[in-house]
Amino acid sequence: MILPLLLIGGLLATLYAGVAHALWGKSLRGLFGFILASWVGFWLGHWAGVQLGWGWLAMGNLYIVPATLGALALLYGAAWLEKTSTR
Repeated sequence: MILPLLLIGGLLATLYAGVAHALWGKSLRGLFGFILASWVGFWLGHWAGVQLGWGWLAMGNLYIVPATLGALALLYGAAWLEKTSTR
């Protein structure tokens, strides 16, 4: 059951990164930064949800709400970094 968890989680995290890039992105390099930030935030949020027992809207073993909040937090940070970069 780990493969569906990874596939759905990876798709959601990549979708969040694409939306963030469409809203705040400037370059292809920024897209890769958003993807990295989204994946790290998503899986850290999922891990935190598992540890704290926050199972609202869980899809099987995937804790979607905490994972989404983690992805959004890191995506916001990545957007802020991209906005303040001088390149």
